[in-house]
Amino acid sequence: MIESNLNKLVFQQQITEQVAEVKTRSERLQAEAQERHRQQVLDLTARHSTELERQRAALRQEFGAREEALRRQMAEMETSMTEYRNENAELKRSKQKLEAAR
Repeated sequence: MIESNLNKLVFQQQITEQVAEVKTRSERLQAEAQERHRQQVLDLTARHSTELERQRAALRQEFGAREEALRRQMAEMETSMTEYRNENAELKRSKQKLEAAR
């Protein structure tokens, strides 16, 4: 009977140790999974930030090009307006000379 109780105690001790090992391994695996997840989140955040910065730079460049094109177009229109005004003034003077000559 003592031997039986001793065997039970040894068996219980083995079970307890195995449960502790499983618990420790489970906690370690969970910690590793959490660390992998944390690292994935950091990597995704970094990639996202890099992509946003790339897109922002591309937009700045595109807007700069558009703005420059609009400035050129505006300057061309102002030049045309000045030429039309000068031509109109010349035509008015010519008209006045012709009317005065009649």
